[in-house]
Amino acid sequence: MVIFHEKIPQRCDNDVIATLNARAALLLARFKKDRRQSDLDGAFTSYKQALELCHLSHPLRPQALNCLANVLKTQYDQKGQQNDLDESISLHRQALELRQQNDLDESISLHRQALELRPPHIQASSLNNLANALKTRYNQGGQQDDLEESISLHRRALELHPPPHPDRASSLTNLASALNTRGQKNDIDESIFLHRQALDLCPRFHPARAHSLTNLATSLSARYDQGGQQKDLDESILLHRQALGLRPSPHSDRASSLNDLAIALQAQYEQRGQLNDLDETIFLHREALELRPPHMQAISLNNLASALKRRYGESGQQNDLDESIALNRQALELRPPSHPDRVSSLNNLALALQARYGQKGQQNDLDESISLHRQALELLPPTHSIRAISLYNLAKVLKTQYHQGGQQNDLDECISLHRQVLELHSPSHSHRSSFLNGLAIALRARYSQGGQQNDLDESILLHRQALELCLHLILIELALSMSASHRFKVAKTWIHYADVAYQHQSAIKAYDAALQALPQLAALTLDIQSRQKALTTGSDGLARDASKCAINTGNIAKAIEFLESGRTVFWSQLLLLCSPFDELRNIAPGLADQLQHISIALELGSYCDISVELLDIEMKLVQDQETARLNRLHEQWSKAIDSVRSLEGFKHFLQPPQFSALQAAASEVPVVMLVANSSDSNILIMTATNVHHISLPTLPDNELHKLVQLIQVATSHSKTRDCSVDISPNDISPTTLQNWINMQEKRGGRKFKDKFSSDDIFKSVLKTLWIDVIKPVITLLGLKKSEKPSALQWCPTGLFSFLSIHAAGCYDNGPSNECASDYIVSSYTPTISALLASDPTPSTKPFKMMVVIQSKELPFTQKELKEIEQHVPNKSLVRLGIPGSPAFVETVAACLSDVSIAHFACHGKQNLSEPLESGLKLEDGFLFVSRIMKERMPNGSLAFLCACDTAMGDEKLPDEAMSLAASILFSGFRHVIATMWKMMDGDGPIIADAFYEEIFRGPDGKPAPQPDTSKSAQALHIAIMKLGSNNVPFHRWVPFIHMGKCN
Repeated sequence: MVIFHEKIPQRCDNDVIATLNARAALLLARFKKDRRQSDLDGAFTSYKQALELCHLSHPLRPQALNCLANVLKTQYDQKGQQNDLDESISLHRQALELRQQNDLDESISLHRQALELRPPHIQASSLNNLANALKTRYNQGGQQDDLEESISLHRRALELHPPPHPDRASSLTNLASALNTRGQKNDIDESIFLHRQALDLCPRFHPARAHSLTNLATSLSARYDQGGQQKDLDESILLHRQALGLRPSPHSDRASSLNDLAIALQAQYEQRGQLNDLDETIFLHREALELRPPHMQAISLNNLASALKRRYGESGQQNDLDESIALNRQALELRPPSHPDRVSSLNNLALALQARYGQKGQQNDLDESISLHRQALELLPPTHSIRAISLYNLAKVLKTQYHQGGQQNDLDECISLHRQVLELHSPSHSHRSSFLNGLAIALRARYSQGGQQNDLDESILLHRQALELCLHLILIELALSMSASHRFKVAKTWIHYADVAYQHQSAIKAYDAALQALPQLAALTLDIQSRQKALTTGSDGLARDASKCAINTGNIAKAIEFLESGRTVFWSQLLLLCSPFDELRNIAPGLADQLQHISIALELGSYCDISVELLDIEMKLVQDQETARLNRLHEQWSKAIDSVRSLEGFKHFLQPPQFSALQAAASEVPVVMLVANSSDSNILIMTATNVHHISLPTLPDNELHKLVQLIQVATSHSKTRDCSVDISPNDISPTTLQNWINMQEKRGGRKFKDKFSSDDIFKSVLKTLWIDVIKPVITLLGLKKSEKPSALQWCPTGLFSFLSIHAAGCYDNGPSNECASDYIVSSYTPTISALLASDPTPSTKPFKMMVVIQSKELPFTQKELKEIEQHVPNKSLVRLGIPGSPAFVETVAACLSDVSIAHFACHGKQNLSEPLESGLKLEDGFLFVSRIMKERMPNGSLAFLCACDTAMGDEKLPDEAMSLAASILFSGFRHVIATMWKMMDGDGPIIADAFYEEIFRGPDGKPAPQPDTSKSAQALHIAIMKLGSNNVPFHRWVPFIHMGKCN
């Protein structure tokens, strides 16, 4: 075999390329015969030289790429080097793309020739073919002229297919698709219009209907992404679900439909925050994954992994994160180094591993995350659009590694990467504030280690730049965002920078923005359970933080407004729907009637059953239609509210009341707000003419939590026993025990070594509350001891909601003994607005009182009923739970709207995980909060809940007042008697007897046929004193409280 060794002339023509290829072929043939490595190396060199002489548009370049790829594959078979195989695959891909491009160019040329040869009236097919080929070339090369010509040609084709031409639907779809690709707002609008026409031409059972439904749904989703209109997303989901119903398994397009619907549902999850949307998204992605062949599973693997990681971020379930990591690994395996989406898979896996490191702290997760981020960065050329994000991700994980291991080189590289990120993006980039902060934090860390002043100076400068840019971008984003959840997140970011990090003057506005978005998280379109759950996403404590921020600026009035607008959001939403609109009806009766009609429809929608099996497509369609209907109603509601607010005198219609209106609640009785915060707490006292502030630096949240824990210990160990029980130090946690011992020493109490009683704990806690809370209040208000104490309205927030403020006092059995009840008659209210509700028009119906007892399980309830019968006229009493009149749930619920007083002597249950499923135990089940809420109670004056735990709220959402007592108060009863923990069965008759004797006492001191429920707080005050006078332990008399107006 003759081998050419002479030097090849450096000429870029086909002869030289042919010579190089011939030489390479001879060398390769000799290698296959003799297996000499030098021949294989020579073939590689010659083929590589030939490729270098073939410019990108050279007709021989695909052949040169394939030849070199074949040599690399042979070299891989010889040596087993993975990089040879990877490069071989990459070169084959390039060759394939070039051949396709050449074929596409030739195809376009031929289509043009065909078009020119056809007479105008039969050009439609050629116009369509040429347009589609041009759009394909645009998708590959991005030449705008190709897309513009494609759209123009599709328009011409459509003109040649007037109705009822059989190809009109196809032309409509093609033009709509091209417009959707161009993606301007008017293009998307026209695309939707065209897709609707195409769908009209594909009636039920038409073979192209599913395809047409999907096209319209996709365009609607694109418009939702641009404008955020909920109706577009609603319709998109509905259409995707219809398309899925037309593609049962094993339809070839079912996986695609599943994927499309899943993506739309995840968008709805991001909008509404409803976990059931995310659960269904995951369910659909799983099915899509099962339907795809192995070589096409990468997209489904990636989408399912992303959805699982999102759910992990929401619920913290470790198995979701672990599965997300496993799926990301599978997706990465399907995307070799030459794959265009490999960078995405590398980043996704790296971020998931980083999240797991944050949870478990395993070094191998962090090491692998860094390695993957480096690999992703290597695949991105310097000008790639996402290179900055990749640099930023690597910088962040290196900073994490620095904090873990303290290696200076990790921190130095982190800083270097952050600088590169900033160089790649202009000052106006939307993420620049995050990039600036990243570098600033890294520089501050290096200053902490090395003490270089220039690092600190630059860090401060960058933080300031980041803040200014962040606030600017936040204001823009808040103005543009249509999603309540997104507005809420943006506003919380603003709060972080303006209040937490920098104490910026815009902090008050930041809190305003967040609190305005908060009601939309519990939107009226959601069912009541979903509204309640939506408020658990980082909202609790927001109003108290806002109030503290206002207090720090000296704006006490604003602090009170914040507390009112940001608490009990759940109930405020429901009360909006129950508004009578009487004042509006006098001015604009049409608007009032419209709002009344919408509010009734929304309220009925609140109680719909959302539990639908994921596999039940028909029911899912019905549910989607109902969701869309409620969303349209909510839009009408919002527009109607805006119309009302444009009327003179209605500027603040249905908005949280301003301080001037709130102060009216204190016209007769002072209102004291107890504001719990992490760093300290505050008391705000509102009177008819003034507002006062008292700081409580000794009672931050962590100290209040200790008090709550101690009360829980004292009550859990006493339960329903009739004496103060001994508690062993072994019965409670060491931390709680030490907290109590410290409190004893601080207050000068006696020390305990072996055992102590529940009363000992109560005395300590109540003394602390007396000294730190009650005494400053009564001193400021100038209150004196009295046999007829003044009334005082407590409005506790946060952890104060779980403490017995009304019972605070010094109970050391000495001359210094004094307590709150010596000075005040206490009443609680969840909000100030609850005190502003106008009294209803006196009913013309005879007075009725319902008494519900559970005598089978609680024998003393029979005695309780007898005590009540001594004070209430027989004709006014409705007795349930006695022989012949069973206390069934629906029977009791139906009576609530007719009676003035409802007395329950039964078991109570507080459901901590599902507060709306807390309830009163009746003969056939529980009367749940969610059921009580459905009833209107126009005559409701007093509800006496002589049951356990009826005033116990949700510890996760103390400011949402999710207790049984609060639910009945907000549902219409103006006074509620409730218990903060378990009560003794035998105490019910004592309390009831003294209470009803007082409210049925007339002005002349004699029994009256009608009760004066305005004396409810005073009557309970008297009843508690009577029970306490029997020397019963604290846990028996302290739990009873009055909620509502003091008078």
